[in-house]
Amino acid sequence: MVSTCGERVVRGLEQSFEGVWCALAAAYEFAGRIEPFRGHVRTTVPLEPTDACKGVRVDVTEATETAARTEGWVEMPFSLEGGFLSLETDTAGLFLLLPIES
Repeated sequence: MVSTCGERVVRGLEQSFEGVWCALAAAYEFAGRIEPFRGHVRTTVPLEPTDACKGVRVDVTEATETAARTEGWVEMPFSLEGGFLSLETDTAGLFLLLPIES
């Protein structure tokens, strides 16, 4: 029997991002395909950064015939409490927790 519904997923990314405390990808997954989603997602992951940090969502606009690919960082709210990072989003994408440079 094949499932006819997918699920919203949030995954930690293990690939290296220099200077990043944590990288998470949020998306909707159906039949092995990753798609944007509608709705609200809250996730909590174990994390204890040792420095002050900020959270960003990476907004990417893919290249077209008339425009180059662009990438922008939008600050996002999050909380760090008791060794856990919690964030909420209604937008699929890549989320990074970055140390604040002094």
